[in-house]
Amino acid sequence: MMIGDDWNELEILGIPEQKNENLTHLVLVTATKLGVNLQEADLDDIHRVGHLNSEQPSSGSLKTRPIVVKFLRKIKKNEVLSAYKVRRNLTSEDIKPGSSNRIYINERLTVMKRQLFREARVRAKDNNFQYCWVRNGTIFIRRAADSNGKKFPAIPIRCHEDINTHLGQTQIHTSYD
Repeated sequence: MMIGDDWNELEILGIPEQKNENLTHLVLVTATKLGVNLQEADLDDIHRVGHLNSEQPSSGSLKTRPIVVKFLRKIKKNEVLSAYKVRRNLTSEDIKPGSSNRIYINERLTVMKRQLFREARVRAKDNNFQYCWVRNGTIFIRRAADSNGKKFPAIPIRCHEDINTHLGQTQIHTSYD
């Protein structure tokens, strides 16, 4: 597997972190709440990412860092992601008692793809594109259907040149005041 090969990883955001937590259990409970039959044998690796910040109020909770789940099979990753799209109102209270944060589940992106996605979202919005999403590691944009109901095709964005081609060149604003 190549470095940055993120085809089989998801990020789960919003589950409060606690010392000595069992991430496998948290992921399996999350899958169960989504209606997905996920087994420990479907998982390759689970870990939290980001810097640890223990400057939280009592209750033993730490900063909520994302959980990265690496699956052995892409079909299981897609099953969890599809189930999440149906039940977007999942909260941390559904997973474990305590605070009630909204849970978000997204495809894990490399740093470069994350930056490209961020730029595509901003530029798509500025250019009246209604949709910008990621599927299987590829970023897509699409205009909303026109007044006659005509649907426009999804446009893949794989690099900055694609953004410039489909959304125009960025305007550099300079001020000499």
